Amino acid sequence: MELHGGPDKRKRRNPPDPYWVKFIPPEEKEKKRIEQWQSVAIADSGLPVRVANIMEKHGILTVGDLLQYTLEDLQQIANLGDITIRRCGLLLDKHNLPHHLK
Repeated sequence: MELHGGPDKRKRRNPPDPYWVKFIPPEEKEKKRIEQWQSVAIADSGLPVRVANIMEKHGILTVGDLLQYTLEDLQQIANLGDITIRRCGLLLDKHNLPHHLK
């Protein structure tokens, strides 16, 4: 017995893709997905607030800005340790974004 309607009744965070999206080639879809992620604010990316505040203080405002930084660049920022930098790399890996944090 389902009390709340089950998974089919839940609201989705992202609306389903429009009908015409299936006619776009996969390369173009991937390019658009990367462009969308590059415009996401660091504060909305899923990183902890402390990390987002440190990065914003140093001018890293979007995920696209973070993609431009290398491992050595981030190590120069005060209060960003190895674990925090690794967490940033995992976030970028999770979303399959090209980065220099390896």
